[in-house]
Amino acid sequence: MVRFYGFSDGDLVNMDMATFSEYSTAMEIIEARETLVLTNVAAFPKLKEQARSKYLNGLNKTAYPTRDSDRVVTTEELAKILQQGS
Repeated sequence: MVRFYGFSDGDLVNMDMATFSEYSTAMEIIEARETLVLTNVAAFPKLKEQARSKYLNGLNKTAYPTRDSDRVVTTEELAKILQQGS
């Protein structure tokens, strides 16, 4: 939690479980979004379409939990997402 919020050990000890859980969930979302940005498009041609889609969709579900979509992300869509992040 230090990386994301700068909390000390004392802060964590005194934090109620509901607040801790909220911060923890937010960290997972942040990490998933960072991973999406860092994913290298050049590696994807070596993956089968099904494996690539499963991986990306799992990251998208974690990164954007409020989205209501089970749509498969294509390689072209991933390239656009990564271009927007840079």
